[in-house]
Amino acid sequence: MNQKKQRTLAIFALTVALLATSIAYAALSATLKVSGSATKKGGTWNVHLASPTTPKTTGTGKMTSTPTISGTTLSFGAELSKPGDAIEFNFSVVNGGNIDATLKGITGSFNGTSWTQQASSTSEDVTCSLLYNSQVLSTTTTTVSGTSALSSLDLPSTNKTKVVTVKCVYSSTATSVSSVDKALTFKVSFNYQQTYTK
Repeated sequence: MNQKKQRTLAIFALTVALLATSIAYAALSATLKVSGSATKKGGTWNVHLASPTTPKTTGTGKMTSTPTISGTTLSFGAELSKPGDAIEFNFSVVNGGNIDATLKGITGSFNGTSWTQQASSTSEDVTCSLLYNSQVLSTTTTTVSGTSALSSLDLPSTNKTKVVTVKCVYSSTATSVSSVDKALTFKVSFNYQQTYTK
């Protein structure tokens, strides 16, 4: 009987020891959880024209309508009567957003004749040009500050403004003056696209 009690006591002690060990292990375990969220933020695309300056006129050249910006279009009217007449003003091409903008091309027309990737046209002894850093914009024959005109007018989000000049000139070497008015239309489009850089 004494042996039976000892065996029972031993089983009871072993059970208590196992329970104590389980409790100890349970006390040392933990469940860790991580939760969170990530947001893909949208960028801001805002490439536009701004700040036309007061035109400068030469000779009898005059503005018939001041440079005006409506949305993404700049319009103006000028009148050149004699050789040497000229009008000139500046405007800004602005990146108002936080996405880099690359100039992919320049297209336009002068007096109904279309062209691509240049910004100067001549008709009837009158030349209308867009200039950047005093040089005519063109990707085929002219470079601006050692780089192509297209890359010189890129608009990184950190360098947001480029100033462009509009200049229309009645050639001073013209040998005659027409007795008939002729309307000459000058249109230029800058094609900007977003650039992603790592």
